[in-house]
Amino acid sequence: MLGGGNPVSGNPADTGQTLNYIGKHAYAYSGVVTDSSSGGAFTTILKFTTGNAYITAKLTILNDETSSSPVFVSGIMNGEVVIRSNYDSSATGSPPMDTPIHLLLEPFSTFELKAGSTSNVDFTAFIVGEVYA
Repeated sequence: MLGGGNPVSGNPADTGQTLNYIGKHAYAYSGVVTDSSSGGAFTTILKFTTGNAYITAKLTILNDETSSSPVFVSGIMNGEVVIRSNYDSSATGSPPMDTPIHLLLEPFSTFELKAGSTSNVDFTAFIVGEVYA
């Protein structure tokens, strides 16, 4: 993977495991990932390593949870938890799960997004950002 300049795109078949680059943009899609962990953010939804530039990005997470079970999300960058949240659609004042999360991804960093629920849930996540050399 290259960063900055006019990098080439990754292979779309590597859904969820590759950060793809097109010009000054970077993106990744998880595809549909089914969590059956029965609680906690244990299922890896996205995992990739950035290139030699930093990226300002927006991460969006979606799920098909319909039973008001809590949903757990954890984002780990270079081994450190940078996102830890839970979403409960039945709770008053709980933010919608599809609210984008703003990230600054460092050069040559590993990012992993994990999610889970107390019931079987399908997750989809995508990240879109701009690359700075």
